Amino acid sequence: MSTNQQQVNLTREEKDFIQERIDKVNEFEALIQEGSVNQNSAIQKIDQLLDEVAQITDQALERPAEVQKELDITELPRVTASQASSNDQHQ
Repeated sequence: MSTNQQQVNLTREEKDFIQERIDKVNEFEALIQEGSVNQNSAIQKIDQLLDEVAQITDQALERPAEVQKELDITELPRVTASQASSNDQHQ
């Protein structure tokens, strides 16, 4: 199974870490577009941030499935009233 087809189960801390890095990458990209930073140094920083994200996801992929944390009920997607009523009609 290739990496892009595997389910990656991340802990809340890992998700937060990755989101912080992605936010920083987006900030650097915006600064590059504005021309307010040195493009080469900003690209190096973006590469470093993406490497950190890759390390976290690689570690999560290598973890055995039984080590995975259960999602908190607050992390589960919410069903809207319209979705719930359409589901009832299909049953």
